[in-house]
Amino acid sequence: MEETVKKLIYTGVGVAVKTTSFIENKFNEISETIKPYGKDGKKVVKDLITKFDEKKVTIEERLKKDKEVILAKFNLQTKK
Repeated sequence: MEETVKKLIYTGVGVAVKTTSFIENKFNEISETIKPYGKDGKKVVKDLITKFDEKKVTIEERLKKDKEVILAKFNLQTKK
């Protein structure tokens, strides 16, 4: 059971990481597209990346908390 929970959590983290990479690539493409518009366009893209990174940290923290709750509910031990 513990292995299943771990796999589920790792899958969630993997999806978040892959999504982050995909979105950063799209932001880079957008940045190249808006280059003719100058620094304002780059600032908008950088702000979006910063906000996304903040959300990523929030999601990771939430996953850790959820893992602890799940492990506690099923009375599972973790390796330390």
